[in-house]
Amino acid sequence: MSSRYRTAQAELRTFVDPLFTKHSVILGIGPGAGRWTDYLLDRCDRLIGSDISETYVRECERRFRNRPHASFAVGNGENLPTIESGSIDRVWSFDVFVHINKAQFSSYVAEFARVLKPGGVGLLHHGSSGGGWRSDVTTSDVSDFLRSHGLLVERHLRSWEDNGRTF
Repeated sequence: MSSRYRTAQAELRTFVDPLFTKHSVILGIGPGAGRWTDYLLDRCDRLIGSDISETYVRECERRFRNRPHASFAVGNGENLPTIESGSIDRVWSFDVFVHINKAQFSSYVAEFARVLKPGGVGLLHHGSSGGGWRSDVTTSDVSDFLRSHGLLVERHLRSWEDNGRTF
């Protein structure tokens, strides 16, 4: 079993399983070719995937064509105009926000505040140091963006434990 597979399984057990329930609507930002999508589809009534890549959206549509509760759309990388306000239970994004800079990150957070139902939960994998080649966002920026839009920061993690291993 590869290290990447073990890490992915630990991420799913630690983060998705406790928060993502069968009876929810999930918004996935940047699903790519669907690395996490199949797993998420088993944990929701509906999944909406938004990606800036038309190629990836078409791949997800092809790959998940037999999963009628999945839909995918090309997004603009800043907002979610096709998502109805208060219609989303969970937001999921992994390996996406590490590439998004402050202006776009802040714009997305405003949209999350708009589309999440009361009590909704978001799980975002993001950069933390700012100024790097991937993103200029710091952990402090993320907290500020979320709080400024009335969203609660439950926790930020740099590592976690799963089955006796540190990731």
